Amino acid sequence: MKRIVKIFLHYLLGILGIILISCVPAIFSKVTSWSSSTYWEALKSIFTAIFHPTKWEISYQGSAEVFHVSLADFITGPYFYSMKIIVASLLISAIIAYLLVIATFRGPKWLRQGLSGFLSILQAFPDFSFIFLIQMAVVYIYQQTGVFTLNFYSLNGEQIYAAPIVCLSIIPTVLFYKMMMLLMENEWQADYIQLARGKGLTDRAILLRHATPNMMQSLFYQSKTIVWFILSAYLIVEFLFGIEGVLYYLLAGFSPLNIFLVLALVFTPFYFFYALIDLWISRGKNTESANVTRIPLHWNSFQKTFTEKVNLKSQWRNFVVTTGQLLKRPSFSIPLATLSILLIASLIYGLMGDKINSLKFISDATGRVTDMAPFKPNAQVWLGTDQAGNSILDQLLVGIKYTLLIAVIIATLRVVIGYILAVPLAFFSKPRTRNFVQSIADGMHYLPLSLLVFIIMVNEFISYSGVFETSLFTRITFQILIMVVIVLPITTNRISSEISQVLKKEFVLSALVFGGNARWILTKHINPQIWSKLILIWIEQLIQTLQMFVHLAIFGIFIGGAIMGADDGMLNPVIPELSGLIANAKFVFANHQFWIILPPLVVFMILILCFQMMANSLLKREEESKKA
Repeated sequence: MKRIVKIFLHYLLGILGIILISCVPAIFSKVTSWSSSTYWEALKSIFTAIFHPTKWEISYQGSAEVFHVSLADFITGPYFYSMKIIVASLLISAIIAYLLVIATFRGPKWLRQGLSGFLSILQAFPDFSFIFLIQMAVVYIYQQTGVFTLNFYSLNGEQIYAAPIVCLSIIPTVLFYKMMMLLMENEWQADYIQLARGKGLTDRAILLRHATPNMMQSLFYQSKTIVWFILSAYLIVEFLFGIEGVLYYLLAGFSPLNIFLVLALVFTPFYFFYALIDLWISRGKNTESANVTRIPLHWNSFQKTFTEKVNLKSQWRNFVVTTGQLLKRPSFSIPLATLSILLIASLIYGLMGDKINSLKFISDATGRVTDMAPFKPNAQVWLGTDQAGNSILDQLLVGIKYTLLIAVIIATLRVVIGYILAVPLAFFSKPRTRNFVQSIADGMHYLPLSLLVFIIMVNEFISYSGVFETSLFTRITFQILIMVVIVLPITTNRISSEISQVLKKEFVLSALVFGGNARWILTKHINPQIWSKLILIWIEQLIQTLQMFVHLAIFGIFIGGAIMGADDGMLNPVIPELSGLIANAKFVFANHQFWIILPPLVVFMILILCFQMMANSLLKREEESKKA
């Protein structure tokens, strides 16, 4: 009974957090300044509506009037439609991933290596790129054969399923496969596998009857990260396919109450599903972290001990040796060299003035205009131009440094601040406090991350007049702050979990008994154990940040803000960064101007693939060091 009360209490805290986030756009509702009074008014309106069920409705502005959709009609219509696509994608990706795992375990070694490499390349694709590729394929087949194979755009509220489910299932299939493979390999090394073989069971029987059920519990808990990914990816799929789902109504009526209702409806089913299944799994078990060594908190907990000497030469030597070992690995050195070349080329181009050449029209010998932008790739502009006539190649050379450096700053701050918060959480906090932080982090998995950032930033980062009331530095700083803080509960909880795993070791208790304080245990025992994992988390955060840049760009949120063009109504980035080229993806798809999207898409793929290769190299090195 106590745990059921906790579940509902944490749910109410999650709903409170959603209410607070839903009212953030009201702060920036005034054109000339930020206003806290409008925030409190928005809070008041939401709490008033909560206690008056007759006000539970989605309102949005039509062409001539305001439309009101009751919550019941919204749930049975757009909401169920969206949830069917999300749930179907999750189930299909999990089933396909499991079948691939079975094939991998039963197949030859070359199949495992080839499948792993192919899926890693697939994972490097930004999720929206599959929409782009499917549309290209459908158009090409139609042009060649006259057969329309797949409906990839919803018109007049038409409900389409095949295309969005296919697009939404690809990356989760890769994630499920890698997760299942790791869990299955761990199970395959357990003692009961040899015992089962000794009793005459075949590998197939062991795999299906024993290893699979045993890995399901770990898969259940780790699948939260895939739910987190698929919720954000669904919004992009819905937007680019023109689906009239939850996002359509949210953008049509961007009010605090609409935001709250949509986020609460997305959050609720996933929260209770995981909470109730967890309650069933852990029935009769003690969930307290009794094995974690708690460090006594004193005024001198982080003072240096008399025996502690900082040998900078030794630390530098270890760093050089570790770096040298990594650079000897082609899987690490090649992507690092690729990233360095791209960044250096962009920096050199910046020293040359960051000039973006423009080609708005082509005229003949008589001066008559024969063609206008956008232009396909040709001898004058190697990668073509965008709708404004700006060279895409020049924009790539200018934008790489901004995108990459800001992504590095965001990922670094996430890990550094998460580490600073995780140390006292793991060292000194009680199990109840750690469980509370974990519940907040778990709750974040059931909300679309890109949508949360969009909700907070949209009123401040899009200028319809061509003028911003805040400076560029302020907007970039604010964006970095938001993209760091929104993920802090998850990164803090993850790093704290890694520290807690080390605190369970016997040598930590021995160090504490022999007089080691918190500083000694942290620097001599914890940091060497988790250093490689911190680097891995940092690389994962870099990849996630790049993916988020793509998501936000599709919604019109760029680094530093966007200005709407007076002539064409297109959103143009304030600074030339990579995601700005993806700004009008929906327009590009509709007009089949694919050369505008392809170059930045390839660059994003190269960046993500390089970071993935480096992360995999670190993981392999860590596995080899454990075996040694």
